[in-house]
Order: sequence, then structure tokens, then C-alpha cells
Amino acid sequence: MKIELINSLSYTDFPGIQKQIARVKNGVSDELWIASQHEDAAYLLKNKLGIDLNQIKVFDMINQEYLAPIDEQKGLWWADLPLPNQAQLNITKQWDKLIISQGKVIGQMEWFPNSQRFVRSVTWYDFDGQIDYRDIYRRDGTLFATQYFSSGEVLEMNLFNSKHVLSNRFFYFNQNLNFVISDKLETFDGNDAYVKAFAEKYNQYEFIVAQLGRELSFAPQNSVLDMTAGIKDSDGHIFGNLLHVMKETQPKFKRILVDSELDRRLLQSEAENDINIQVVRREK
Repeated sequence: MKIELINSLSYTDFPGIQKQIARVKNGVSDELWIASQHEDAAYLLKNKLGIDLNQIKVFDMINQEYLAPIDEQKGLWWADLPLPNQAQLNITKQWDKLIISQGKVIGQMEWFPNSQRFVRSVTWYDFDGQIDYRDIYRRDGTLFATQYFSSGEVLEMNLFNSKHVLSNRFFYFNQNLNFVISDKLETFDGNDAYVKAFAEKYNQYEFIVAQLGRELSFAPQNSVLDMTAGIKDSDGHIFGNLLHVMKETQPKFKRILVDSELDRRLLQSEAENDINIQVVRREK
């Protein structure tokens, strides 16, 4: 089975990722797997990318579940949010949605775009006006995550799957994610290690990545690197990360796919034949 593995739904405008999504939609690849969580994933897949989740399998690697269509009219309406201490919601002229109790701002609400004022997140403040915690919701009104803060910095995030079950706990240091505890109480030194370990449980699958960022950390061993969107940067130079990948003594990728015979020869020439990975022109 061929799996198109992407970093995040935030980068779907990148040419390489667009090709990955097209291959899944056209049936060339079997499934799309996503290595980052997103509270609005089902909506974006349907309305931005044209993916019917009844027909195409998209797997959320963080919550370890296949995404399903949601009822976009079933969100948490702003007026239905329980408020403490007889608080009220005040919408300013700048459309800030402030939660006020006894004249003091104790929270702030964010709505989903293109929705009937459905709640996307609620940030709650402590007595000093600092962020205490933030609840993040899916568009169907279910709780997606809760973030906990100290001195304005996130310390922990608890993630919940579509069945309302705690799936992961993320811990941060200096704003960087550096520790993950899974629902099975397994521990990992960051999100990339968590994603890679999960993917490597499925070594019978062929994983395909098409970017040279986080993907180099979380792609499982013997993945395929698809560079058919181009092998050069905006200055016309071959990506440095790509040349580094080609020369690794213990390569992660079993082959690199390029768009043309010219690209294949150029890569081999630039690497000075010190290549430990097969470079192949992708079949049309």
C-alpha cells in the first residue's frame, strides 16, 4: 500500500504536497497520512482540497484515527458556551470577543471562519491577566485540545480524539515541543520521534514524502522521496538538504523520484557519484 505522508494541512499550497494530494485523489496512492494535528482538518480537507472523506482515507497520525466527515452545522454556538461567575460576552467594534466578569476580562473567544459563530477556541486568563489555559474545539463542537500556560508560555497540551478520549499529552520547554506521552503511556523526545515510531510499525507500507523539512526527521526508514515538483531552490541551486540526503552512509530513503532524465543526471553529477540512494525518473 502506498501512503502519501505530509507534514501539515498548513502547507497544502506547496507544489510537492499538491502532487501528493492529487495522487491520492486519483487513486495512484492509497491513503493520505498527516503528521500534525489540526482542529479544522475535516473542514479543510473537504472545502479547500476537495477530498470526500467517505471515499478517500485520510489518517491523523497524532490521534491515530481516520478522519471522518463532520456536521458543519453542529458546532458550539457562541451563546451556548458555559460562562463562570455570571460573566458576559462582549463583542468590541474591532470584533474582539471578550468574556467579562465584574468588569474584568477573564477570557477571549475565537470563532471559526465561514461558520455561524461557532467557537474555535476560548482563552482563559488568571487573576494577573496572564493566559491560564486555552480550550480548542473542532468545528462540530467537540473538544480538540486544552493548552496550559505559565508566564505566557505554553507548558502542556492535551489532545482528544473524535471519541472524546485523551490521545496524547505534549510538553513544551521554551515554546518548543520536547516530550510526548501517548495514550499507551509510551514516551518520545518530541513529535517527530512519535510520528516516526508509529509509521515504522507499518513497514509493509511504502511511505512517500515530498518536502525537505520536518519530513527528514519523521519519515520512516525506507521511505520514498518524491522531488518531481523540482530539485532546485528559487536561486536555481539544488537543495542542499537533498544533496545531503543522497550522500548519507545509512540512507533513510530507498529511492528519490525526479521529474525528468535531466534532473536525474544533474543530481548524480552534483553528488559526484557519491550516491547511496537510487535516483529514478517517475513514470507519468
